[in-house]
Order: sequence, then C-alpha cells, then structure tokens
Amino acid sequence: MKKRCTCICLALMMIVALCAFPVGASESVLPTIEQQPQNLVYPVGSVAIYSIEVSGEVDSCTWFLEYGDETYDLSKANGSQPWEAFITGKYGSNKDGNTYHYFFEGIEEGLAGSHIYAVVKQGTYELTSQKAMIHLGGSAMPPSIHVPVEVEIELGGELGLLCVAKAPNGGLLSYTWYETSTGKIHDIIAIERGEAKDPTLYVDTSEIGVRYYVCKVETEQEGVGYSSVIPVKVVEHSATEVPTEAVDAPANDGGFPWWIIPLLLGAMAVGAVIAYLVTKKIMKN
Repeated sequence: MKKRCTCICLALMMIVALCAFPVGASESVLPTIEQQPQNLVYPVGSVAIYSIEVSGEVDSCTWFLEYGDETYDLSKANGSQPWEAFITGKYGSNKDGNTYHYFFEGIEEGLAGSHIYAVVKQGTYELTSQKAMIHLGGSAMPPSIHVPVEVEIELGGELGLLCVAKAPNGGLLSYTWYETSTGKIHDIIAIERGEAKDPTLYVDTSEIGVRYYVCKVETEQEGVGYSSVIPVKVVEHSATEVPTEAVDAPANDGGFPWWIIPLLLGAMAVGAVIAYLVTKKIMKN
C-alpha cells in the first residue's frame, strides 16, 4: 500500500512539474537585420566594403552579387566567375561581432551598377537584406552612414528620420534627403528640390501607406554615400488603447504563465480525489 501511495504522489508531482514548465523556454529568437548595406560611392581601385548588422543567433551569412543578368554566390568565387576580372586584389567575407562584411580590394569600373546583398540563415529560417548598388567615382572615400532599417507610425504621428554619418578623416558633412516611389535607389527624387538638408527629416504621415526615403551624405573631401532605402509605413490608429499598467504587467511579474493556473487546479483536484480513495481503502483494510 505504501508503494502505491508513493507512486501516486510521484505521478502528481510530475504532472505539476510539466504544467509549470514554460512552453517558450526552449524557443530561440529569430535574427533580424538592424543595419542594411549602404549605397556608398567608392573611388576606382579602392577597397569597397559592404556590411549588415544582425541581432540574434545566425548559422550563416552568405553574400550574393547581381552582375549583368546573373546572380553569383560570392562564397563560391574561385576565379572563374566573370565579375572577378574587375577586382585587382583580394575579396571575401569576414565578421566583427554581429556585423558581417564583404570586401573588394582594388575594385574596378566594370562592377559599377551591380548590386550586392546578404542572406542570413538560422535553421530553416532565411532573411534577405536590401540590395546595395555598387557606385564608383571620385577620389575620396565615402562616409559611414547609419539610418533606421524601417519605421511604422500611426496616422498623423510625428516622425523624424535621423541619418547618423561620419567622415573617414573627420570634418563637416552635408545632407540631402530624397524620396523614391518604387523603393529603389535609382528612382530617388530630391525632397523640396534639394532643400531638405538637415540630418533629421520630418516626414509626412498624413496618409496611410508606405513611403521610401534615402539620405545622401557628402564629406568636405567630396566623399559621397547614399543610405539604404528607409521604408516608412503609416497605419491607422489602434482600435483600443491599452492601459499603461496592462502593458507593463508582463515585465513586472517576470513573465509568469497565468494559463498554468487552471491546469494546476485540475491536477490538485485529481490528487485530492485519489488521496480520498486511497485513504478510504486504507481505513477499510
């Protein structure tokens, strides 16, 4: 009889433990792209570098080049791909923390107009970056540029897009904002006829839909770069406003899985019934 009681108790403990185990504990966070490759203008013969910044765990990052009418897997470059004729030095990928790069050392005019992009994978999940156009020209290296990947805002909300840039050798920077109706870099049109020249652009949010923006940055040494395309999605106001307390509650309680409570109560009820039956049988014996 004691053995039977012990087995019943162990079974109940296992039920409670399984119910209390958070379902999402083993789930991994899918990666996201925090910084797209920028459309920088490199001098012919220089080292051109394209980068993406990723959050979350990544199994692989593979770069691709659209050259002519073909798309080439840059991880398989072995000297036989036609675009390689326009690189006089080394080329390849590398990683710095959560930032992934692809570089061309001694890039030549033949690659101008091509597009480069990255594909990151985590298991079966796949994420593709924007395509950066390869621009070549001038004699000065371009600035570094950081802009939002994308933005969503409610109708009529105030939104300022900030372009953070830095010249290779320091110095002043100038900015010009553009819009593209297609979301493609080669379709950009200067906003306010080129008068939108602040690092921050306050965009029109008076209509629902998606609009696309690009920031051009120039250095004192005449280095030039264009940002990645920034999609701004204007959406309807939320149907109901969630109280602040309700929004903050999950963070304050440590993410307690409240759905477990009914299961625990059910397990306790079953345990009480079993305990009653066992006790009754013991008393009869």
